[in-house]
Amino acid sequence: KKNIKNKSPLVIYCSIWQPCIYFRIKPKKFSDSLIKIFLKIAKKNTVFMPSFIKSKKKTINLNLEPSASGYLSNQFMNINKVKRTICPVFPFAVLGNDYNYLKDLNPIEVWGKNSVTEYLYKNNAYIFNLGTHPTECSLSHYAEWLNKEKINYRQIKIKRFNLIYNKKNYNITKKLFVRKKNVNYNFKKFYKSELKNGMKTKKIGKIMISITNAKKKINVIKNKLKKNPEYLL
Repeated sequence: KKNIKNKSPLVIYCSIWQPCIYFRIKPKKFSDSLIKIFLKIAKKNTVFMPSFIKSKKKTINLNLEPSASGYLSNQFMNINKVKRTICPVFPFAVLGNDYNYLKDLNPIEVWGKNSVTEYLYKNNAYIFNLGTHPTECSLSHYAEWLNKEKINYRQIKIKRFNLIYNKKNYNITKKLFVRKKNVNYNFKKFYKSELKNGMKTKKIGKIMISITNAKKKINVIKNKLKKNPEYLL
């Protein structure tokens, strides 16, 4: 909490398994302790957590569809005040006042104009990683989107979805920027650059902890890709 000094949103990327093993604590107990902290933070800073979906269902019910983003995100979604953003692929679970603005966002571009990703970038969200490598962050893809005219290892794909949330039906069209087949990339290449740009890290045993902000992270990646669109490959 001491590194969170203004009212910018906070995005949590967390894998609890290493901390649970290291501290010899059950996942539910550890999740509950983290969520208590998030509830306190959310009084000032809106808390975001990926609750992404991997489903081939014709109709996706956001109230019922579990998060593919890990154990903690599913526990987080059990809190009554936590809501999901309207997206059939990359919804965020949100706790805090920012949801009043985000609840009606339903952009065509998943990472582009009027998206949650753009919102977090413009509002310079804090990015906190626990138990995952500091470069493992979905917001990094926004830098690829900003260089989409130059990047050739991804392609635009238009998909249509049926979605239900809070008893409301949505017919949604989304513009995705998907990786081409057999393409591998490595965001860890940016680790040293992010450290130089102010990212703070700590290691407890094998557990990685880091905090930075969205503009620092994304601008480093964006500028590298602008000079060399294949830098990640």
